Amino acid sequence: MEVIDVTGWYVITDEPDGQDENKLWLSKSPGADRDNWWLWKPRLGTGKEKAHPRYSDVAEVLAYRLAQRIGLPAAECELAFRNKPGAISRNLTPDGTDLTHGGNLAPFLPYSLATIDLMLTSDIGVPPQCEGMSARQVFAGYLVLDAWIANTDRHGGNWAVVEDDQRRTTLLPAYDHGSALGSGLTDERRLSRSLAAFCETGRTRYFTEGGTLLELAAIAVERSGAYWWPQRVADVPPEHWRGILADIDGMSDVARTFMDGILTMNQERVSTLCQ
Repeated sequence: MEVIDVTGWYVITDEPDGQDENKLWLSKSPGADRDNWWLWKPRLGTGKEKAHPRYSDVAEVLAYRLAQRIGLPAAECELAFRNKPGAISRNLTPDGTDLTHGGNLAPFLPYSLATIDLMLTSDIGVPPQCEGMSARQVFAGYLVLDAWIANTDRHGGNWAVVEDDQRRTTLLPAYDHGSALGSGLTDERRLSRSLAAFCETGRTRYFTEGGTLLELAAIAVERSGAYWWPQRVADVPPEHWRGILADIDGMSDVARTFMDGILTMNQERVSTLCQ
């Protein structure tokens, strides 16, 4: 897989959101419009003394490619290099638009699927590839993707809407999947953990409903009627993600095998949500 060398790209600004001070907005030219800004996320360390690679860059790119496969809108991500391995993610907010994180749409209400249903009204548009769907149905797709890739990080800052200069509000594509696929585990932990237990107990601490990632996805799919998302996941041949993983250099065989196992096992689990 191509790794884009962004060492010579221009630094536009740092990324004020999040806890990683290493994130930077880059572009190929200093005067580029926001459509051509990319967020650089270096590969960091994990484990004791951060001595082991955290494969968040692999998780980001693989999540993007899988979302593409099922027709789910997601931020474009590519492997990159800037003195160290990492990934770049294309900016989702063009010039003349204002972003509001999901958690700020109803800051005084509990962060729950019920609250999100209230926020994603019929007035909120969806990305072009999801024309004909409601915002609630697209968001259900995000949770189905999370259940498939074991993404526990769909908090209120990891999804958003954008308002354009005509005051039209649209749900943004999914983004920030670097915590998925057990990317932060060391190989020692991957070898010692039960893959089945890892998949079956995967959950996020953010939603007040509690429950596993699969249970949250099931609720969202049932409420919105978006049963096509689990069906699309079920229809993806394993050769698709295995080919992507095999094409990525610089990761351990243990990590590659573990990620493949997650996608294989969770695909079967997500398929139980098909109507």
